[in-house]
Amino acid sequence: MKPQQYLSSHYKKIRSIHKGHTTEIWLVEENSTNQKYVLKIINRIGTPYPQMLELQHQNLPMVYYAVETDMATYVIEEYLQGMNLQEYFDRYGSFNEATICQYAMEICDCLELLHSHHILHRDIKPSNLFLMDNHKLKLIDFDAGRVEKINKINDTQIIGTPGFASPEQYGFQQTDKKTDIYSLGLTLQVLLGFDNYKGFLLPVLKKCTEFDPSKRYPSAKKLKQAIKIRVYYHNLRGKLINAKTLCASVFIFIVWLIIKEEFAPNTEQEIQSKPTSIEISQPIDQLNQQAEIAPKEEESIQDDHNDTSEIFYEESFIEISEPPTTKLEELSTTNLEELPTQKLESESATILEELSESSTPQPQRDLTELYEKAATEEININQMPREILVNRLGKDDASIEEQNSAVDEYNRRLELNARVKALMEQLPEDMTSAERNAAHFEFYQQEKRKLNLE
Repeated sequence: MKPQQYLSSHYKKIRSIHKGHTTEIWLVEENSTNQKYVLKIINRIGTPYPQMLELQHQNLPMVYYAVETDMATYVIEEYLQGMNLQEYFDRYGSFNEATICQYAMEICDCLELLHSHHILHRDIKPSNLFLMDNHKLKLIDFDAGRVEKINKINDTQIIGTPGFASPEQYGFQQTDKKTDIYSLGLTLQVLLGFDNYKGFLLPVLKKCTEFDPSKRYPSAKKLKQAIKIRVYYHNLRGKLINAKTLCASVFIFIVWLIIKEEFAPNTEQEIQSKPTSIEISQPIDQLNQQAEIAPKEEESIQDDHNDTSEIFYEESFIEISEPPTTKLEELSTTNLEELPTQKLESESATILEELSESSTPQPQRDLTELYEKAATEEININQMPREILVNRLGKDDASIEEQNSAVDEYNRRLELNARVKALMEQLPEDMTSAERNAAHFEFYQQEKRKLNLE
């Protein structure tokens, strides 16, 4: 039975999700179970969907049916509900490091499985990372993917999203698993704020996006290990800084106790040292004078002690805001030379929680003038030749109208990126990273609407 006949007899089309030059995507319902699925009709062969029938992973959508004909590939896969990370980024702004580290390690696990079966995704980007309603992340859309061919010089077709595709996807050499490493690194950097991001993951992301594939991480497993190590030592550094501060405070407190014990007046001893009787041999007049004067002298001495004690207390006392903790005691007994070889899996959840920060900051100042200046400033955009751009956009066989539309949209997106970059260069230096992210997000949405890029 032909794929078209099988699909029409077992599934009912509900609505169209996407219809493009190379792919049609439908939401369908199985006749016997009323269960919803996604139907893909891809106008090319050589995709990895048939091989994915045998793969199962928590970060991959389930593929239930995949058949190739002479001209097309038909796929039935899991129906996902939620939003992709590009939509999330557009709505809430850049992600915090803790979230990105968790997502990155999940996708590395997924890529490790795919690459072990010689499957390349070749189009990793924020819109192809899908965050489900149950907060699970899925790597979707293998329409541009292929099965790696050993000992081949370069790819037959140039496929991938401009901006996220690796250099080798433009014909320099054959794509391999380092191609996905490049796209994943660039995707993570974009989700963290791109040019604005200067955090502890930056060296890892730079190595992922090296132009020369030989300088990138050789595998997804090595990339995951690098992220874990960076997270671990970032957290350890924070703990050591806190430990030094706490130890210094405890030391000062102990010194204060010693000084207080050494120099604070001992009223009991001084009272005991005072005479308790009066010599009878002294004249009666002197005895009467001593009886009148003695209580006054004792009272004066006591007052002097009290004053001295209060002055010393105000000048020397240091309040300890927090006592030593169990974690600090454990840390003090840890051999630092053995730390890199300890098991990191059991600690990753705690580390990521401690790194967590708010990802929805709000602007704290009026930036209207900067917005207007960035939107109206003349910007020099180096546009690539139209023939090359049409080829990279995959519009060689499209009509002139479709080519013009694609080129126009591409140029408008370049204009949007240039405006955003101009704004970020004009923002005050005293702005916090939360304020800068919020300003970036607000201006991005505003200019996106102006340029009809909704």
